[in-house]
Amino acid sequence: MTPVATQLGRKGRWDMETTRQNRRRAFTRAFTLVELLVVIAIIALLISMLVPALANARRQAMSVKCKANMKQCYLGMSMYADNNKDWFAPPDLGYPEHPADKCWPSVVFAAIKLKPLPEIMLCPADDEPLAGHSFILNDHVIKRQIRRGKTGGGGISSSDIILMGEKKTDRGDFYMEFKQEGSSEFWQLVEKYRHGLQLGSNYLMLDGHIEAKAPKEAEGGLDPWDIPATQPVGPPPP
Repeated sequence: MTPVATQLGRKGRWDMETTRQNRRRAFTRAFTLVELLVVIAIIALLISMLVPALANARRQAMSVKCKANMKQCYLGMSMYADNNKDWFAPPDLGYPEHPADKCWPSVVFAAIKLKPLPEIMLCPADDEPLAGHSFILNDHVIKRQIRRGKTGGGGISSSDIILMGEKKTDRGDFYMEFKQEGSSEFWQLVEKYRHGLQLGSNYLMLDGHIEAKAPKEAEGGLDPWDIPATQPVGPPPP
């Protein structure tokens, strides 16, 4: 055997031995089953922390959109008030006495050329609400003759009077109805936690600002949306 052949043979054996050693090193560097399970557990923990954060962000985004829709409703009601002696909405145009597209929004939002039941009456967090709307008007405001720029009984500020809130999904009412003293539909109609326990629901106040929280519930079954009885009950607006 020539020296050249001998050298090539040695090189080939060296290459084969190097390959075997590399394979052994690669095998020894691979994850063990315990290490793999630890990695999977860490990933699962991170996912469990991320999912609630994403859900909260989604709820907040829907609450912001809901507020924007309420603000548009207020602008529409203000334009209606411009031509109707500062009344925010007409009375007695509720559901089911009238079809949903013939209730008070069909009259109020005609001034801004919207369809009878516009999308601004919807909250994105309210899935398929009955009668196609999410918001409900405080009928106490109308029946107690509280108009734009006015205050409630006992000098209550307009920033403390609820004009509109969010209704329960399975109710089609357009008004949080005015009842005789001691009687209320508040507990059956109003959704207090549409956007979760922390965010509560959105409330459009008489001065036009919006609060993202549930109002304090009155004791003894009273209606938190009512205005003190010192405010007289008068004839409905035109």
